[in-house]
Amino acid sequence: MTSHHQTMESSRLAANEHFKNGRLQEAAVLYTSALEVVFTNFPRTKLGKSTTTTLPQDLLDEFTKSAGNVATCLHKLKKFGDCAAVCHRALQVNPFLAKCHAFLGMSLMDEAALSSSSSSSRGVVVAREEAHMHLCRAMFLLPAMTAQLTPYITMLVDTLSKDYETCANRDASVSPAVVTSSSVASVREAAQGCGHGVFVDAATIDAATPIASLLHPFSVVSYSETDGLGVCVACATPNTVGNDDGLHCPQCKRVWFCSDSCRASYSIQHAEHECAVFVKLTEMVKQIEVRQLDVPNDFEDIATHCIVTRSAMKVKKSGYERIQKLENHMVEVSQTLAPIGSLMKDLFPNESEEFIAQLVGAVRCNALEVCDATGLGIGQALHTTGLASFFNHSCAPNCAIDHRSQSILTTRTVRKDEELSIAYIPQLYWPMNLRREGLADRFFFTCRCRRCSAAESGEDVMESVLCGTLPNARPNATDYYHAVIETLCSGVRSRHVSDIDKGVLKELLDTRTEAEKHLMPCHYTLQDLRNTLTFVYSVMGMAPDSRRSCSEELLLWESLIPGRLPVKLDKLRNAAMCRDIEEQNNSTAAAVSSGSEEVAVRVSDAAVEALSALLPRYSSMYGL
Repeated sequence: MTSHHQTMESSRLAANEHFKNGRLQEAAVLYTSALEVVFTNFPRTKLGKSTTTTLPQDLLDEFTKSAGNVATCLHKLKKFGDCAAVCHRALQVNPFLAKCHAFLGMSLMDEAALSSSSSSSRGVVVAREEAHMHLCRAMFLLPAMTAQLTPYITMLVDTLSKDYETCANRDASVSPAVVTSSSVASVREAAQGCGHGVFVDAATIDAATPIASLLHPFSVVSYSETDGLGVCVACATPNTVGNDDGLHCPQCKRVWFCSDSCRASYSIQHAEHECAVFVKLTEMVKQIEVRQLDVPNDFEDIATHCIVTRSAMKVKKSGYERIQKLENHMVEVSQTLAPIGSLMKDLFPNESEEFIAQLVGAVRCNALEVCDATGLGIGQALHTTGLASFFNHSCAPNCAIDHRSQSILTTRTVRKDEELSIAYIPQLYWPMNLRREGLADRFFFTCRCRRCSAAESGEDVMESVLCGTLPNARPNATDYYHAVIETLCSGVRSRHVSDIDKGVLKELLDTRTEAEKHLMPCHYTLQDLRNTLTFVYSVMGMAPDSRRSCSEELLLWESLIPGRLPVKLDKLRNAAMCRDIEEQNNSTAAAVSSGSEEVAVRVSDAAVEALSALLPRYSSMYGL
């Protein structure tokens, strides 16, 4: 036994005696002194992907015991601020301490209740959102605490529902017709770093508030896979019919109009600046395929959007002068996308290489996806008449694109002068290094958002949790299962739904069973598997399993980022649909879900069922 271990154990045992005799303050002091041995002698050090404290196992065990005990004492003493502070500090040493997440959440919740007589005070709402996040983390990490935590989570969700009530009512009434530049919240565009950003100009903005309209973009195009039929090039209306109705350009077959009036208003611009270039692009794409040239997969979509954007600039469409304000990463684009430089020059022989690089960068880095009613991406648009294309990325965004209302909405309470941000990538549950790689590859920047900065410094304890492996895991378990699961899930997603069968399901379940022998339940690769399993369960009509899988996914999302993220709303909608199916046909649910018996216990049946029971409350909280 080392001297440090002996000191910690001695303090803890003495504290235990005080605790047994009801002397909680004295016990808290001694438990804290045991923790100080680690805080003083084992400072945090960088270990590759995250910043943690390296401790021998015996000291880690002692630290874990004292950390949970001091949190218990301080919470019982109603010293909620002290309890939150010591839990936060302990989690910097061991981010897997479920009890510290639990007491941190409970303390933030109780402190919020005491700090303001107004339950809808903005600062109080933010504290409740953070409290909820930590309670979900505790349930995910230690399902045995489910019974203890469920009443707290229920109370928080109900309270937040009241806080969000006016916001939810407002969101329910939002329609594309009313979300215009005159109806959005008070915000401002300002220079930020190497580009521009959008900031709150009012005192605060509530969740679900419209910030920017997605109507009337500067330029919009259909994805090449839609054969130009995805979206109206003139007004951005999605094609709900699925055919051209005679409104497809007969010469280039690259653009579609939703009405005769759109075709009439756009025909001169298309004829003078687009049609001939589109014909040239079609022939170019054929040659690329024949000659098997090495060009980016999205070259055709980039080129298509550049043609339409250049056309809008030529006719000086409203917003054309703001194209120069968009961050285009011209140098990085010129280097990374060099193979398409000569191709783009062939399309625009009269334009300078500098102009082409700026154009490609503006489109590649700032276009937002256009989706149909089902959420399927059918095209992309550039917004310079409003603010939409000026939003910067964050790995913990406070805004999101809402395709139903054709606007960007806040996902949580946002304070004055806070920058408004959206997520450029969907994999926000990935660790920092992978998020940064994805952003750098696609958008040419290294993310330094608050979450990434906190992960780099070690303040974001979930960074280590997302890569957590079990004590006896195989060497390089994260890298190994990342490759295995990514390949498997990509293969399943690429299949036609008619090819999804029990064999596919078995392969996913077998891989998950094997991976769970090495990875913690909150590991990011297991979330990839859950997402694919949810998809497979839905395709196979296994409603109970799909609902449980949605609940597991939702639990991790609630553990990561507060607010009404679109992915959370999707999981709630899917889970609600599955529950309706179960209720409508209880007698056949067991037969429909014949694979249920194959599904091993995941995270915890108790935790998943507890969250499933709360799904209607979550739906109410997020205004669904």
